[in-house]
Amino acid sequence: MINRFIEALIEDGFYNIKINTEGIHIFYRLQDNKMYIVAALEMWNGDEFTKEQYEHILEQVRDSFIKRGFNSPNILGILYTCNPEKVKQLCADEDTHWVVDLSTRSLIVYENQSSNFMGLKSLIEFTLDGFMDNPSIHNTGDKKTKANLHKIITPVNSIIIGINILIFLYVVLNDMFLNRSDILRQGALSWKLVYQDKQYYRVVSSMFLHSGFEHLFNNMLVLVFVGDNCERALGKLKYLTVYLGSGIIAGICSISYNMLKNNRIYSVGASGAIFGIVGAMIYILIVNKGHLEDISSRQIILFAVFSLYGGITNAGIDNVAHIGGFIAGLILSIIIYRKPLRKQEYKIHGH
Repeated sequence: MINRFIEALIEDGFYNIKINTEGIHIFYRLQDNKMYIVAALEMWNGDEFTKEQYEHILEQVRDSFIKRGFNSPNILGILYTCNPEKVKQLCADEDTHWVVDLSTRSLIVYENQSSNFMGLKSLIEFTLDGFMDNPSIHNTGDKKTKANLHKIITPVNSIIIGINILIFLYVVLNDMFLNRSDILRQGALSWKLVYQDKQYYRVVSSMFLHSGFEHLFNNMLVLVFVGDNCERALGKLKYLTVYLGSGIIAGICSISYNMLKNNRIYSVGASGAIFGIVGAMIYILIVNKGHLEDISSRQIILFAVFSLYGGITNAGIDNVAHIGGFIAGLILSIIIYRKPLRKQEYKIHGH
């Protein structure tokens, strides 16, 4: 529903400030040499932001415009919630704060708040019309789920995990019913077949093969904990670039090393690509000083532990591929990742 309001604001002549802070939408419009700012916050449960955090957001927005020469900008805070009583404490006196109660499809303007802000009251009420037509939205849990679905589902990472599992099942079924257990013929990495027979496809195909269930489980476990956060930080295309790029470079490192050593071995597994994702994630966390969206220190420890565990417990591990993948992911993330704007670094587009 907030998307309807955002569209209506833009149609009404407001400009969107591009920030990468989840649940915060900032807009502005210059009228009669006065700056008007709208800060819409998604607070489904009512406790997503503390009073101090909310005041800090408004303070940073105000300071950003003051630094650009707009004295005393007018700010309207709009809090979208299913628990208006929880967010009521955020409504200070110095600014205008309205509450949109999603459970009753109503706009709440408390007595100490101005009921007039550029005619936006009627605009909000208009966007509320028809919002409750969908019965599934009556449930608070459904609203929260809809709002945060993109946090849970990371399509590229989910597809990668799915492909690895499906290929593993395909290989297992071939072995069980057709007695075809030759994983080298399935596409494993061998420097002789790549270098001498020009079977370059093995650099990619080997990334989706695993030597056993434990090998697959360890790799996919790391991807579950690390890949989703990395994809949200990088974006779909960049995440895929880092994953495939790291896996390919890891394969090339493995081929080069084993060719120099004349080792007659073959390699399988997504570990090279996954270590690339781990390397990228470490760089992203360093750039963001250990904080990024919903990533906690516990998650950072978990993906580090799972990465190490996956490497240690796999017999006959190709450490060269792991190191190569890790370095590749680190370098690729340095090249393509750009730190999101913080709240004090708002970027304003046009007038």
